[in-house]
Amino acid sequence: MSSRAVKRANKATPSDIGRSISPSVTVDGSSFFHQVSTGPGLSVAEREAVWQIFEDNMKGLYMDSAFGWDPPAKRAELFHFLSRYILVRGPSAGCDSSAENVKSALPLAAYVSFRFEPEAGQDVIYCYELQVSRAAQRHGLGKHLMQQVYNVGQRWRMQKVMLTVLKANVAANRFYESQGFVIDPTSPGYAERVEVIQTDGEPDEGENSTSCGETAGIDGDDSWEDEDEADECDYHILSKAMREP
Repeated sequence: MSSRAVKRANKATPSDIGRSISPSVTVDGSSFFHQVSTGPGLSVAEREAVWQIFEDNMKGLYMDSAFGWDPPAKRAELFHFLSRYILVRGPSAGCDSSAENVKSALPLAAYVSFRFEPEAGQDVIYCYELQVSRAAQRHGLGKHLMQQVYNVGQRWRMQKVMLTVLKANVAANRFYESQGFVIDPTSPGYAERVEVIQTDGEPDEGENSTSCGETAGIDGDDSWEDEDEADECDYHILSKAMREP
């Protein structure tokens, strides 16, 4: 059951959410602009741009995973009525920040999609996708977008950021670890991992966590305590607790 905070956040308009983030970011002298939308509020062209970046980055990983490659199911998830997007458009070296029609014509460089959800008794902002186009990678846009998600979560009184990540995406493993994410208690195999750490005296999760790159959201449940299932699972669920604003 959704809490009062989650219900309130899910009623927020794109303009409401937009007040929680910076309007733009400058990278290597070029400006990138933010646009906030709901999943259903994206235009046909925007949906296709979102999909193309996702497919370019993730198709191979999905085909080799237990998720499989299922475009209709993934599109339904991406453009769910509760999905919220922060789109990053650019680059532009001289775009007038007040010219909305000009900004909207800039190419989509990156995006993050998220939802406000109850998860294991907590109010969370669940990051479903964080994708940066190949042309815009290695400029810090992923880190920037994760900070915007964190800011939105704080503003709407969520308790933590959560995401689901494929173990095979090694580069994103390192990225999320660098951003302070750890394996969440709802992640498959968490109980067994903690037991081993307590037995062997190894570092705790905050010092020894790994994370992966895909952020397709999957609800956590009690089945993570089954060791055989954990061995077969090819994803982690990660989280990062909110600090008091």
